[in-house]
Amino acid sequence: MRLKKLSLTHFIFIGFFLGILAGGLLEDRILFVAEPLAEIFLRLLRMAIMPLIVTSLISGVVSVGSAAGLGRLGIKTFGYYVTSSLLAILTGQILVNLLKPGVGAEIGLKKSPETIAAAEQGLGTLLINIIPENPFNALARGDVLPIIFFSILFGYFITRLPKKQRAHLSDFFQASFETMMKLTLFVVWSAPLGVFGIIARIVAETGFDSFQCLGFYFVTVLIGLGIHAFINLPLLLILVARINPLRHYKGMPSALLTAFSTCSTIVTLPLTMKAVTGNSRVSTKIANFVLPIGATVNMDGTALYEC
Repeated sequence: MRLKKLSLTHFIFIGFFLGILAGGLLEDRILFVAEPLAEIFLRLLRMAIMPLIVTSLISGVVSVGSAAGLGRLGIKTFGYYVTSSLLAILTGQILVNLLKPGVGAEIGLKKSPETIAAAEQGLGTLLINIIPENPFNALARGDVLPIIFFSILFGYFITRLPKKQRAHLSDFFQASFETMMKLTLFVVWSAPLGVFGIIARIVAETGFDSFQCLGFYFVTVLIGLGIHAFINLPLLLILVARINPLRHYKGMPSALLTAFSTCSTIVTLPLTMKAVTGNSRVSTKIANFVLPIGATVNMDGTALYEC
């Protein structure tokens, strides 16, 4: 296969296997290369994620327009997100209790937390903390939920401005969002080097035992994701949306492949929008609101494997 025909997926897999090889053969001697590559890649992702969330949410809210339309769409959107996430959580809980994939896994990365902050807070406190005292401070700390709240509120009040001012801000945030998507896609192309560094560091520091211990966990997660992708979500498409899941899935291969390659919903967002509006014929106005929010709060895969 000629080099120009290799996709990002191929380069990521190449980085993955070269990382295993380098970590296994060179051991600690590869760390002076692996650690900077891994750290640079992770810093680039962290650099892009918060500005991308802000611009995507504000541009999505502004595209919806009226308060009534925003309310109806918001209720339907979050109702679906809660349902799909609950299905993912139940799937993960059932599998982990049946298969117990973590038993015997010793990879040298354990730590016993003294307290778990979220567990010590009531629902009321959690809801209050969603409201940021200082949005810029929340941005600096990387607190996603307060930023989501502020961005939705900010986008809504843009729609309440006079027509001329609304148009200026709408164009500004739409352009900012498209710029952030281009920057993020640029960052993603550093993924092969980042994956190489991360995998080489893990193998060099823990050897291959970590992969042996995590093998059963890996298979369990794949089973759970398969159940969610081919049973739970198709059932929602059939029962709620009244559409053929196969027809919808046929329009999504580019987005699905990119998501698999990068393990990032945000990075996949532009391809998802193109697939949903172009192939599945969903309204652009709906997609611009639902998809950016879903990319930040509707993490079914995360919910499943965290369980």
